[in-house]
Amino acid sequence: MEIAEKKRKVLSFLKRHHMGVIATFGGRQPEAAAIDFSETAELEVVFTTLAFYRKYKNLRKNPRVAFVVGGEEKITLQYEGVAEELSVKAFSKYLKRHIQKNPVEKKFAAMPEARFFRVKPVWLRYSDFAAKPNNIFEMKF
Repeated sequence: MEIAEKKRKVLSFLKRHHMGVIATFGGRQPEAAAIDFSETAELEVVFTTLAFYRKYKNLRKNPRVAFVVGGEEKITLQYEGVAEELSVKAFSKYLKRHIQKNPVEKKFAAMPEARFFRVKPVWLRYSDFAAKPNNIFEMKF
């Protein structure tokens, strides 16, 4: 499978899902949390959090994350990347799409404690165990 086809498959999968589990590490122990997310055409993951959540404190110490989406269809995406905190102005280019995909985010994005992130992928593995034969591939960025 060519890179462009892999990218289309991953992007299509991300577009069909609204939630995933993100794992962060601030230095003492890993922490995982379910998050609403949106995606970019470059396979970046966009999300918001609040300043008093553990994941925010962890991300300030260590921007590396692991992220998992799916499972219900016997298809999963494992994703590792580097999170970048965005200013309100920088996040504004993603805001409309993010809220369109996740309407509940409108309330959170307007809160003064809201923090905005974009994660650039470093590595991912797409696993479709429903396909016969299984369709599994990795991508490095």
